Amino acid sequence: MRSRSTTRPSYGWIPAFKTYDSAWIASFTRLGKQLHGTGAKMLLLGLVPDPHSVVPVCLSGHLDDATACSPTRSSAVNESGIAAESAATNAAGGQYADVTDLFCTADRCPVIVGNTLVYVDSNHLTMEDSRTLGPVIGALADRALAGG
Repeated sequence: MRSRSTTRPSYGWIPAFKTYDSAWIASFTRLGKQLHGTGAKMLLLGLVPDPHSVVPVCLSGHLDDATACSPTRSSAVNESGIAAESAATNAAGGQYADVTDLFCTADRCPVIVGNTLVYVDSNHLTMEDSRTLGPVIGALADRALAGG
């Protein structure tokens, strides 16, 4: 079974880390408190669901069945990690936006919505999907900046 924690790659001087592990949450809490201490308003957007593949490669192998590349919600979303990150954000005086529902139905996290490819690789959104989500993310930011 694949770990439900996302591992970010190492980029030279930046060591690899696991998203949502205790070091991640503790570091985020410290940073959030520092930002809050400056008077800044903070909105943390949660991570996008993990498609568990390089989506275009997967789709090229499943030309007649895009759902073969669309993971189940339970495998793509780390609910306990989201809860921990949300609690840390709130403790630091910020607001957390769980974006899961922007990407997933109750059962699956589609990699194509309408005629739009969601992921350009294994974790980055396509420009088209980003443009589609822009107004929603903008509304989340406006609400956070307005204080609630």
